[in-house]
Amino acid sequence: CFSSLLENLDYTDNDCIKYAISKVLGLGIVVGGSIVKIPQVLIIQRARSARGLSISAFTMELISCAISTVYNVRNAYAFSTYGENAFLTLQNAIITLQILHYQPTLTARDSNRPKVLGAGVSMLISFLMLYLAPLPTLTLLQGLTIPISAIAKVPQIVANEKNKSTGTLSAFVVIANIVGCLARVFTTITEVQDPLVLWGFILSAILNVVIGVQLWAYWGNTAKGGKGDYRLP
Repeated sequence: CFSSLLENLDYTDNDCIKYAISKVLGLGIVVGGSIVKIPQVLIIQRARSARGLSISAFTMELISCAISTVYNVRNAYAFSTYGENAFLTLQNAIITLQILHYQPTLTARDSNRPKVLGAGVSMLISFLMLYLAPLPTLTLLQGLTIPISAIAKVPQIVANEKNKSTGTLSAFVVIANIVGCLARVFTTITEVQDPLVLWGFILSAILNVVIGVQLWAYWGNTAKGGKGDYRLP
């Protein structure tokens, strides 16, 4: 394709044009994925609160991204087709630890630090075990990321609906997730052609659109305060 498009200037080569577009989109998604959840991290840190965010949703998204990252690495797929998952794994881990850290405690003297430390160590051990898992096991786990992705978004959708608010959920993150998933559907069809990966992105795109609609519908609403926001499934 390099020779066809750049040397021969053959812009009628549709396959190479699609491949080039896919590469550009893929690299753009990877770059965007490296920072997409930073606004969410900053919002939580500045507010010193994770009100309205579902810890189970971020935990399951973390698991799904970690599995997808290792699966793609082990299958030697191009980094441009999955790279954002590596960055999302790290960012979701940070947000999950933030939610744990800012959970309400029974008394002012209580601390969430032991809980955060234990969760961090568990994440590292789990990722190492995942990387060392046999490829057939990874393939099975990759298939499970499709229902995991669905389940991961449901608690946040339920939380938004219950509170009639999206709380501290970042609009930038939601919009970026929608655009990224739709673009990933195209790059997966063009370059990877792995149905497990493809259906995972299709389902994620649909559920992110649902959250986007809630963000628009409940824009400006204040989440109901209290411990209940942190106990959502």
